[in-house]
Amino acid sequence: MKNKFVAVALVAILPISLIDPALAADATTSAAPTATTSNKAVVSANNQEPKEHITEAEKTEVANLLSSRGVDEKTQETLITKLESGNLLDADNPQVKPTNIERTEQDGKQVEKRVFPDGSVGVASSELSQATTELEAANISGCRSYDFGAWRRHDGCRIGYDGISFKFSFISDYSTTRNPGVKAVIRSAHSPIVNRAIGHSVNSNEVQMVRQWQVGDQPAHARQVVSMTPFKVLWTRSSTVELYVKDGTAWLGQR
Repeated sequence: MKNKFVAVALVAILPISLIDPALAADATTSAAPTATTSNKAVVSANNQEPKEHITEAEKTEVANLLSSRGVDEKTQETLITKLESGNLLDADNPQVKPTNIERTEQDGKQVEKRVFPDGSVGVASSELSQATTELEAANISGCRSYDFGAWRRHDGCRIGYDGISFKFSFISDYSTTRNPGVKAVIRSAHSPIVNRAIGHSVNSNEVQMVRQWQVGDQPAHARQVVSMTPFKVLWTRSSTVELYVKDGTAWLGQR
């Protein structure tokens, strides 16, 4: 809570010239931007009955996805068996590090193919002019970027996680900085969706604005949190994709 109050106070005292012009009008009124807002949306899969097994359609989806990433059939079978036992694949587990990383540039994007100990493969990509990412299978895409005063705006960005068992994302508009003395800001974060949750029932799905403005060395921060229940167990797990924006850079993380 301490960081949130600091962020609100900072917006109140910053000179208008140091605030993103899109928010400047609000900053002179009682409706000044707040760093404590939260935009929640529940996916259609919310309140699902707990799954008891992985369906044949899900097995086919996983096999096709693994095949597209160069995983051989024998390894595919082993990985699907692992999912059937209720375990996460290494590529979807933030606690497991890749054994090999291949970096390429494709269609103006930086792409990293990450191979994990169990043979699963994660793919991470970002627009070269936009961001760096340390998250397996993270993506920033679809941005419309342009200069705007002391900032560079990135509008309509799809902030997503596209793993093997899970695929989810939200939309964000944010501004990185072009000149020293101004602060980066996440202007909006909304429209969370879950496209894939194999072997899991989705309980909730929301976007949280943790810190709207960069405060000193602390980046602006928004995240999507998806709460899911794996089949065969009674506990739940939460998976997140985290957007950070500081100075001239944006990057993704995971908890």
